[in-house]
Amino acid sequence: MSTPVAFTYQKVWVRAQYADLHTGSPIVGRHLQAVPSARWFTDTDHQVILGPSPVAEVTDSFGRVAVLLECLDDPRLNPQGATWQITDPLRRTFPLRVSVDTPVFHAPTPAPGQDRDPLDGQQVIDLASVLPEAAPDGGTVQIEQGPQGIQGVPGPPLAPPIRLDYQPMVSIDCSRGDHFRITLGGPLVLAEPTHPVDGARLFVELIQDQVGNRPLTLDPIFNLGFDINSIDLSPQPGRRDHLGAMFNADVGLWDVVGMVRGY
Repeated sequence: MSTPVAFTYQKVWVRAQYADLHTGSPIVGRHLQAVPSARWFTDTDHQVILGPSPVAEVTDSFGRVAVLLECLDDPRLNPQGATWQITDPLRRTFPLRVSVDTPVFHAPTPAPGQDRDPLDGQQVIDLASVLPEAAPDGGTVQIEQGPQGIQGVPGPPLAPPIRLDYQPMVSIDCSRGDHFRITLGGPLVLAEPTHPVDGARLFVELIQDQVGNRPLTLDPIFNLGFDINSIDLSPQPGRRDHLGAMFNADVGLWDVVGMVRGY
């Protein structure tokens, strides 16, 4: 395989400062974590499936924390409309839209002897300015933000993976969903999927049984490219590999756009 493409998307700083209500002491050593609401994205420019990872930072000795997050409304990403799910140092969880239209922060001129704000001139969301009053029970809160730009068409609602029973040859019915899970009990031939539409996405988890070393063969309808030119599964018992493909009705083929192994 060739060197992976470096994916770069517009990013925005999300920051906050936390202190104890009674003492005013900074809340130190607590995590702020951000996780995308979508399980996976596709990049329409590179035709690649992207698996998002959590982002986390810890409050410093002043109770401050900042994370740099991708703008999930980047027009190259699909589905559109996803949010970052924030869990903050007060253990509250809430959705946050991080947009390419986030305003640039301009810090006031610092007093003599003070440093300029390091995020001056950057796109910044300060959680103190977007969070409403805390929920009285300390539970989940919803955020309020100013008007957003025009949103893309939301992707389909997330659904759990569909488990398929092992057979030597499996043909996936795309009308049932786009995320499937198969435990291989022997050699597997992934046959031509049925009922695809142009641009359909297929995500298949392939799991070795307790014997392991079960091979996978793809029907010729699955089109391999230069970067992914062969499919070899992890041989170890219980290992999970992930296969992604997109259907191109113009050529009548499923382009294999992702293969990650060894989970």
